[in-house]
Amino acid sequence: MITDTTTASASVKVRVLVDGKEIAPGEVVYGKRTQTLSAQLEGAIANCLSVITNTYGSLVISLDTNCVAPETISLLQDSMSANSFTFAAPNQSTGVHLIQVQAQISAVGNNQNGNFGAAALLGKGTLTVESSRTVKAGSQLVLGQ
Repeated sequence: MITDTTTASASVKVRVLVDGKEIAPGEVVYGKRTQTLSAQLEGAIANCLSVITNTYGSLVISLDTNCVAPETISLLQDSMSANSFTFAAPNQSTGVHLIQVQAQISAVGNNQNGNFGAAALLGKGTLTVESSRTVKAGSQLVLGQ
């Protein structure tokens, strides 16, 4: 009847670099999950057992059903998932730029008596780059010129 709790967390963070410099909004969490499993098992009937002699003279184990405590298992999940992000790099000079998407995978956890495992993965994705030229003309903003 001792509660054993184990927690595992995994996440994927993403950032975009233009010419080696991180652009806005910076590092973002693309997805993460934390899972906590608690269990209170074994021993729920240990104090409810007794050895008695039955009517045939044999020793048998008897269970007092009014004494039995329930075993419990609880699972708590906290998940976050994003489908897309918009990164912006204003005021870039004309010419060719190197655009890099970097991902960092993290997996951690802790346990009392049991074991835990945590893993994260990142599959194929799509990167769309849009270039727009905006020019200030006096106090008005003129697009596409």
